[in-house]
Amino acid sequence: MDYPVIEPDEKKIDQLVSGIQTKLGLELLGIDIIIENGTGRYGVIDANAFPGRLAAALLAVLLISA
Repeated sequence: MDYPVIEPDEKKIDQLVSGIQTKLGLELLGIDIIIENGTGRYGVIDANAFPGRLAAALLAVLLISA
């Protein structure tokens, strides 16, 4: 069965991200979102916290020094 391609709605994605940031208390995170064919429903299938600012800064220094 062929379904039409559903283009992501940036406003819906922004709302999802904002809600997850608030619930988890994180400002910087990675989120995987899927859109169900046929219904257009959005679903978050993964969320990852990035390292803290200090760890990220140290990593950047190490990468630049290498």
